[in-house]
Amino acid sequence: MKDTNGENAVDSIDSGVNRRDFLKVGATAAAVAGASSVGMAESATAASYNPKKFAGSTVKILLVDGERDQNGIKDKISYIKKTHGITVEVTALALGAELEKIQSVLHAPTSEYDIIDNLGFTVSGVVGGGLYTKLNDYIANKEVTDSTYNYPADFPEGQLDYTSRYDVANNKFGGKDVYLIPGVHSGSVIMFYRKDLLSAAGIAVPKNWDDYIDAARKLNVGSVSGTSMIGGNDVSLILVDWYARFASMGGKLMSGTPGAKNYKPNLSGATAVRSVQHMIDCAEVSPKGVGSFGFTESVDAFSRGDVALMLCWSTIAGSAFNTATSKVASKIGAAQIPGDANTSGRPIRGGWGLGIPKNLPQKRKDAAWMVMQYITGAAFDSYQFDNYQTDPNRRSTYANAALNKKYPYLKVAGQAMENAKMLDVALIPECFELVGEAAREFNLAIIGSQTAKQACANAQASWEKILKRAGHLA
Repeated sequence: MKDTNGENAVDSIDSGVNRRDFLKVGATAAAVAGASSVGMAESATAASYNPKKFAGSTVKILLVDGERDQNGIKDKISYIKKTHGITVEVTALALGAELEKIQSVLHAPTSEYDIIDNLGFTVSGVVGGGLYTKLNDYIANKEVTDSTYNYPADFPEGQLDYTSRYDVANNKFGGKDVYLIPGVHSGSVIMFYRKDLLSAAGIAVPKNWDDYIDAARKLNVGSVSGTSMIGGNDVSLILVDWYARFASMGGKLMSGTPGAKNYKPNLSGATAVRSVQHMIDCAEVSPKGVGSFGFTESVDAFSRGDVALMLCWSTIAGSAFNTATSKVASKIGAAQIPGDANTSGRPIRGGWGLGIPKNLPQKRKDAAWMVMQYITGAAFDSYQFDNYQTDPNRRSTYANAALNKKYPYLKVAGQAMENAKMLDVALIPECFELVGEAAREFNLAIIGSQTAKQACANAQASWEKILKRAGHLA
């Protein structure tokens, strides 16, 4: 393909493995004993920033496909070559294939890729396993980091403690050591609605879950479904739709801690059952076949004008505001997810973090930092959002007046990012295996094969079995 400056870009590679296929992968990283990062320098140098310090290098980047992350980078390949003298190659794989590839290259003698994008839900495995280069010295080195980079101030604090800073010694999120930089996109979950339909029906934007289902039922008229959701056997069934309801209804997913071996789920309690039942009720006023919907199908239905209300990752459904691809772009509003009674909703924290594998020669790490600094910088962040509507990583992009005028949901997405809650089981490498088990059981309830109570009991039993096998529950 050609980028916007006419230079050749490396085409994305699609393995044919999608998000649903990843449920079968069960990615768990092995810890690398005795590994320690090799920093560029022990302290910042007195030299000035030199953008071409590593000219002549080639940097290979591995990203997820299907979420538009590679688009902006491909556009900028010739710019990076001109500005930094570095050749960039981009590979994008479907989620399951990307996660398998990450495990392969991180455990190889030398990584095939210089920069890898890591899903937040897998950070405890790959970063906690000691597989990434510590970045503190790069950030502090004025010769290789532009003075305008503005890390950490320009990033949401919660995101830094999710896809950036990690305490490897104690295998927990946060701390002072930086291993990833948030990017290429982050984001959370918000509610999208048809302003015209709610106005015509005299219905206020729902602020709690009872109002949400009432509005969906009233708006379920003719060819328009009252709502849509991720109802298929898909990880986002849990991450987007179920957890939004559960957490905002006051549910507490886990008790105890993995280290104390008393880490126990609460999937069979009243709040968990109520959350699944709410999804079953919503399925009755959703498009036909919603029981097989991933986020693509849900967003496509909304963009066609077939749906009145939905929850979704803002980085995915932001495309509904694109007038070139959405029939209802001018009729959409966005708001924070509903809460319960008089409480506000608190969505799940999503997003990715770019990192440099530890198993690279120093020269490749150095060149990788120069490129990674650019694609996590403020200018690229706003470019990527403006052109491809993937959620930004930087506060300055969320606050950009021109972008907010052009994309009315941006401020709402930014608020969700600041308030988002990390999924409890992201603390352990078995996170996605657990999520997959629950997604399967809840999907069966949505399609009518079992009750909400049965689905929750089955998920509880599956989770306890996995947690015991992993040594997190005695």
